[in-house]
Order: sequence, then C-alpha cells, then structure tokens
Amino acid sequence: MTFDTESNQLEIDDQDARLPPMRSQREIIGRDTRKRRRNTNAYPFRYICQLSWPEGLHTMGGSGILVGPRTILTAGHNLVRSDPT
Repeated sequence: MTFDTESNQLEIDDQDARLPPMRSQREIIGRDTRKRRRNTNAYPFRYICQLSWPEGLHTMGGSGILVGPRTILTAGHNLVRSDPT
C-alpha cells in the first residue's frame, strides 16, 4: 500500500486487496442520534472533563468526570503509560 502525494490517493496492491476495507475515523455507523448540548455549564455536563498529558513527542488525552472536589473518575487505560521506560 502506498500513498501518491501528487494525486492524494492511496494505491492498493494485490497483497493489500485481502485486507478488510478501512473505515474513516469520523464515520458514524447507523443513524446519528447525537444531540448538541448548548449549555455545557448545566448539570450534568459541567462535570465532564478532558484529560491531556505529554508523552514523548505526542500529547495523549482522555476524558473523565468530576466526582469530588479533587477526584476525577476515568478509565484505567488513561492512567497507564504506553511506553513503560
């Protein structure tokens, strides 16, 4: 698989033809039932937070929810470094 910068196209060879098709990261499968929340300062949305931290050359991120004055509930994978060195 190669990317042609002139045509902005991904070229797939015979070996890549066996791979399942890739989905866009921004694709929503099925009907989109999300609703835009205009007042994010209202309960319960005001307690949702974004986490970000540097890791090497990248900035990693996750989300959490404030459950106390100094306590955030988040998923365990947000607390484990991907590079243990």
